[in-house]
Amino acid sequence: MTERVLRGPLAQTRGVIGRYPGPDDRVVFAFEDVAPRLVHMLGVHRPLRVRWLVDDACVRDSVLRPWVGIGRARADRIVETQP
Repeated sequence: MTERVLRGPLAQTRGVIGRYPGPDDRVVFAFEDVAPRLVHMLGVHRPLRVRWLVDDACVRDSVLRPWVGIGRARADRIVETQP
């Protein structure tokens, strides 16, 4: 499994747009604190499984639809994978 950690506002804003994760890939958004985190699918052509985590505990797990999906939850880390 390949894990790509995105830190910083520019990398996190781009997210997986134009670089969809492979079948064994994880894209991790790492933050310094717990806060409400929004994930949108605008510009993403395939569905994603998104997990919002607080201290390694999953607080929300959703499969978001391409282009129109949106999700929000408090988290200090977000993990995106193929559904």
